[in-house]
Amino acid sequence: MPGDELLGTAPSTTRAITITAGPNRFMLCGGERDTWCLGLYPLDERRTRVVSRWRAGWRRTPATMFWLLISEPGSFIMERKMLLGIERRVERMGSTFTVR
Repeated sequence: MPGDELLGTAPSTTRAITITAGPNRFMLCGGERDTWCLGLYPLDERRTRVVSRWRAGWRRTPATMFWLLISEPGSFIMERKMLLGIERRVERMGSTFTVR
Protein backbone atom coordinates (compact mmCIF):
# COMPACT_ATOMS: atom_id res chain seq x y z
CA MET A 1 0.00 0.00 0.00
CA PRO A 2 1.22 3.55 -0.55
CA GLY A 3 3.50 4.67 2.25
CA ASP A 4 4.44 1.13 3.34
CA GLU A 5 8.12 0.67 4.01
CA LEU A 6 9.90 -2.24 2.34
CA LEU A 7 13.07 -3.36 4.04
CA GLY A 8 15.93 -5.00 2.17
CA THR A 9 18.48 -7.45 3.46
CA ALA A 10 20.36 -4.74 5.33
CA PRO A 11 17.62 -2.67 7.00
CA SER A 12 20.00 0.06 8.10
CA THR A 13 20.99 0.86 4.51
CA THR A 14 18.38 -0.67 2.16
CA ARG A 15 14.99 0.96 2.44
CA ALA A 16 12.30 1.80 -0.07
CA ILE A 17 8.96 3.46 0.39
CA THR A 18 5.98 2.32 -1.66
CA ILE A 19 5.08 5.44 -3.58
CA THR A 20 1.94 4.18 -5.25
CA ALA A 21 0.19 0.91 -5.95
CA GLY A 22 -2.51 0.39 -8.53
CA PRO A 23 -4.85 -2.49 -7.73
CA ASN A 24 -3.63 -5.48 -9.76
CA ARG A 25 -1.63 -3.24 -12.08
CA PHE A 26 1.66 -1.92 -10.66
CA MET A 27 3.75 -1.23 -7.60
CA LEU A 28 6.24 1.64 -7.57
CA CYS A 29 8.86 1.82 -4.83
CA GLY A 30 11.54 4.41 -4.38
CA GLY A 31 14.43 5.53 -2.30
CA GLU A 32 16.23 8.85 -2.28
CA ARG A 33 17.57 8.60 -5.86
CA ASP A 34 16.03 5.52 -7.44
CA THR A 35 12.72 3.83 -8.25
CA TRP A 36 11.65 0.27 -8.97
CA CYS A 37 8.37 -0.64 -10.64
CA LEU A 38 6.69 -4.00 -11.12
CA GLY A 39 3.91 -3.64 -13.68
CA LEU A 40 1.21 -6.04 -14.83
CA TYR A 41 0.13 -5.70 -18.45
CA PRO A 42 -2.83 -7.93 -19.44
CA LEU A 43 -2.32 -9.47 -22.89
CA ASP A 44 -5.66 -11.26 -23.13
CA GLU A 45 -8.14 -13.07 -20.86
CA ARG A 46 -5.60 -15.70 -19.76
CA ARG A 47 -2.18 -14.05 -20.04
CA THR A 48 -0.48 -11.14 -18.31
CA ARG A 49 3.02 -9.80 -18.80
CA VAL A 50 5.02 -8.84 -15.70
CA VAL A 51 7.58 -6.10 -16.32
CA SER A 52 10.24 -4.95 -13.89
CA ARG A 53 11.84 -1.54 -14.39
CA TRP A 54 14.49 0.18 -12.33
CA ARG A 55 15.82 3.73 -12.63
CA ALA A 56 18.57 5.42 -10.70
CA GLY A 57 19.43 9.10 -10.56
CA TRP A 58 23.07 8.57 -9.68
CA ARG A 59 25.72 11.05 -10.74
CA ARG A 60 27.84 9.67 -13.53
CA THR A 61 31.29 9.28 -12.10
CA PRO A 62 33.98 6.70 -12.83
CA ALA A 63 33.08 4.99 -9.53
CA THR A 64 29.37 4.62 -10.36
CA MET A 65 30.13 3.50 -13.90
CA PHE A 66 32.53 0.87 -12.54
CA TRP A 67 29.90 -0.25 -10.00
CA LEU A 68 27.27 -0.65 -12.73
CA LEU A 69 29.72 -2.54 -14.91
CA ILE A 70 30.42 -5.14 -12.23
CA SER A 71 26.95 -5.32 -10.63
CA GLU A 72 24.57 -5.18 -13.60
CA PRO A 73 25.14 -8.75 -14.88
CA GLY A 74 24.39 -10.18 -11.42
CA SER A 75 21.38 -7.90 -11.04
CA PHE A 76 20.01 -9.08 -14.38
CA ILE A 77 20.41 -12.74 -13.39
CA MET A 78 18.70 -12.23 -10.00
CA GLU A 79 15.84 -10.23 -11.48
CA ARG A 80 15.25 -12.79 -14.20
CA LYS A 81 15.20 -15.56 -11.60
CA MET A 82 12.68 -13.56 -9.53
CA LEU A 83 10.38 -13.04 -12.54
CA LEU A 84 10.59 -16.72 -13.56
CA GLY A 85 9.75 -17.69 -9.96
CA ILE A 86 6.67 -15.46 -10.06
CA GLU A 87 5.69 -17.07 -13.36
CA ARG A 88 6.04 -20.61 -11.96
CA ARG A 89 3.97 -19.82 -8.87
CA VAL A 90 1.17 -18.18 -10.88
CA GLU A 91 1.08 -21.03 -13.41
CA ARG A 92 0.94 -23.56 -10.56
CA MET A 93 -2.17 -21.79 -9.29
CA GLY A 94 -3.77 -22.54 -12.66
CA SER A 95 -7.37 -21.57 -13.18
CA THR A 96 -7.86 -20.64 -9.51
CA PHE A 97 -6.01 -17.35 -10.08
CA THR A 98 -8.11 -14.35 -11.10
CA VAL A 99 -7.01 -10.76 -11.62
CA ARG A 100 -9.78 -8.23 -11.01
